[in-house]
Amino acid sequence: LDDEQFFEKGVPLSLKEQFEATCVLKQLLYQMFWETPVAEQAPFDLESVQLLLSVTRLYNQLYDRHARHEFAHFSREHWHWPAVHSRELADAMTPAEDRGMAAAFGGRRVSLLLTCIPQVLQFKQRVKIFHRLIE
Repeated sequence: LDDEQFFEKGVPLSLKEQFEATCVLKQLLYQMFWETPVAEQAPFDLESVQLLLSVTRLYNQLYDRHARHEFAHFSREHWHWPAVHSRELADAMTPAEDRGMAAAFGGRRVSLLLTCIPQVLQFKQRVKIFHRLIE
């Protein structure tokens, strides 16, 4: 499908259906990456891991299509998770000298977020984390 069919003709989903789908996907990703991380469950449940990979891929594809159109239909904020406050994320944004050298990069969840679905964090949060990495 090209972008004209996707946005103007609403094939296979209308803009309203895209909006609803991205809300569901975003909530599912929040649960699977952050609240009860599938990647940290042992033993791995193959179906859960496959679902996580599929949802991540679909969410990223929808995001990429909207990004190509400069977020004309949904704002950038639509793609963000609700405010994520955790010690793990705060540690990832704090300079290493303030945390001590023993502190590792933000934890596994933050690493997965930044490599798989960085758009769910606000741009300023991502900049702080990457800035901390290069200090």
